[in-house]
Amino acid sequence: MGLLGGNSVTMCRWSLVSSRAGSARSHFGSRAALRRGPSAARWTLAQFWRKDAVGTAGACHELGRGRAGGRRGGRDVRGRRHGLRGAAGVPRVRAQLRLAEVHRHEQREHRADLARVPHGPDGCRNCKDREERCPQFARAYQGLGCEDNPSYMIDVCAHSCNTCHLKDFAARCKHLVDMPESLEPGTINQTFQRMRSIKGLDVEILSEDPWIVKFPKFLTDEEIDFLKDANTRGPWEEASDTGALDEHGRRKKVFSSGRKTDVAWCNCQCQEHPVGKRLVSRISEILRVHPHYMESMQFLRYGKGMYYRAHHDAAAVRRRDDPGNVNKHRIYTFFMYLNDVTKGGGTRFPSLDLEIQPERGSAILWPSVHNHDPWEVDHRTRHEALEVEDGEKLSMNLWWHLGPHALAHYIGCSGAPIR
Repeated sequence: MGLLGGNSVTMCRWSLVSSRAGSARSHFGSRAALRRGPSAARWTLAQFWRKDAVGTAGACHELGRGRAGGRRGGRDVRGRRHGLRGAAGVPRVRAQLRLAEVHRHEQREHRADLARVPHGPDGCRNCKDREERCPQFARAYQGLGCEDNPSYMIDVCAHSCNTCHLKDFAARCKHLVDMPESLEPGTINQTFQRMRSIKGLDVEILSEDPWIVKFPKFLTDEEIDFLKDANTRGPWEEASDTGALDEHGRRKKVFSSGRKTDVAWCNCQCQEHPVGKRLVSRISEILRVHPHYMESMQFLRYGKGMYYRAHHDAAAVRRRDDPGNVNKHRIYTFFMYLNDVTKGGGTRFPSLDLEIQPERGSAILWPSVHNHDPWEVDHRTRHEALEVEDGEKLSMNLWWHLGPHALAHYIGCSGAPIR
């Protein structure tokens, strides 16, 4: 059985479907471990499909080093059956290197076989690529182009990558729906009360119902310089709001007069940087939510006259029983200020009559849902970015979801527009 196929080389590549995936809890451990963050659980997308799974998978911050736009590959899921999971006396690093060695060997062994079956099985013959350069993309990186950026390639280049059976959103994403939620009723109060006892964490309580807290000196100078560096982020672009889903399960971009700002995103290269990884890990430990449940860092630039009218971060809450609701909705907003603003640019919560002025290195945190029910939006945390009257405002958003957004985004299940 090949690395990218099933019982024969005629099976479609990236066959990530598991017939006996089982419950998410059996793969990842208890909900308590989930809430304790990355120090308590080291999960990968590959582990989720480890029973009868084939192919490679993972998030950009897991095994190996990712590049902007995706990862070249991941761990060989079937390597666990070769006794390489980390037997007694075998260091974890050595086991990982052996997994990578098996991965490379089987890629070389089956690349030629896969090339002889360009259309895959009968079920893959009747679909087309949506981009004329897909064959070229698939051949890139020594034939690993499809694995390099699966979120794009699985969907847009289904014919070239032999992933026609995964073009359907429900088929591609059904295994992530049952992953444990990042919050349980009562968790929000516990998390914010715990912050008061974290040694070395300076916390100012601005509101307890709903919770809104400020961390006056959260970012170090090194982190601020890293986040402000143009090489850290992607290019600036005009900000857009979230629209309706299209026929491919992607949300359309919507531009409105209620928002005037520039945005950029932290890609895999940014998240793999040691400074970025330490920052995400620190926030994850504070929130007790694993990084698999976060969105990519979003950078914001407000020039003079720019603003964002009152809005709510968890505006698009869908039904619990919606089969396409993989990453669910936002539950926390961790907002960081990267500079001082001469005049204007504050963050205001109209329902609470609360306004926070930007201060270099400070951060604010609030939940988007109620403590008693993570599926119920707390509209009191509706907020706005006031117009910058003088100077420039640089900031960064980090949103956390009830569902595994990072894993869903990696294989095109988050509904995010293709960039």
